[in-house]
Amino acid sequence: MTPYGVTDVLAERDLIVPGSVVDVDSVRREPALFADAALALGWLDSFVLQPNDGLGRPGHVCPRLGPVVSANRLTFVTMQTPDAELGTAYAAGQQLATLYRSLYPDTSDHKSAALIAMFPDLPEAEAGTFIDGGHKLLRMEYVGQGLMLGEFHPTSGVASVRNDQLPVMQAPVPMYAIRGITPHDIMFLDRPTEDPQRRISYLEHYLHFVGPQLAASARIRVSATLEELKAAAG
Repeated sequence: MTPYGVTDVLAERDLIVPGSVVDVDSVRREPALFADAALALGWLDSFVLQPNDGLGRPGHVCPRLGPVVSANRLTFVTMQTPDAELGTAYAAGQQLATLYRSLYPDTSDHKSAALIAMFPDLPEAEAGTFIDGGHKLLRMEYVGQGLMLGEFHPTSGVASVRNDQLPVMQAPVPMYAIRGITPHDIMFLDRPTEDPQRRISYLEHYLHFVGPQLAASARIRVSATLEELKAAAG
């Protein structure tokens, strides 16, 4: 029995559009051949890779993406969507995790690589439910593999960490973004509003994958939070 309404047929079907896996340098050279990726890249160039006064800090909207793009370690892929069901979102997410690991098998340098998947066939009215709902189903599995999954679509309400009036995940096409967990992800994984058991699991995975990279003070602080949560949970 597969989870979240994913049929065996769907789980085995390749949802990746043939010939759509392409690196960022190739998209810049031949945008007409990779229209979906070119649309996503245009948004990255005009917003994500630019400073924004609403951030409350200097630097680009995503300060970690610039080096990935410069090193040509950003890959795009277009996904097929036979329907807008959450089972399809889940199956697509699983295939994308597999694709990311095949593209970047060396886990030691995942912080310098990223994969962006576009879902251009999603009906506009259903894109938000598909992307956000799929993200909710997939997130724990991703973190458990040392990966982070970002959710983007035209009506996203996800705001900047420092400014809840700045929507930072409104993209022109529904997308998932995949990358490796890095130390800064504590700000996304350790949220007081999160279900306590899920928060415990996120912190355990976080320490497993990036604990050795943390300064001693940071590692002690995260470990203390984890122990407090476990004690409160009984």
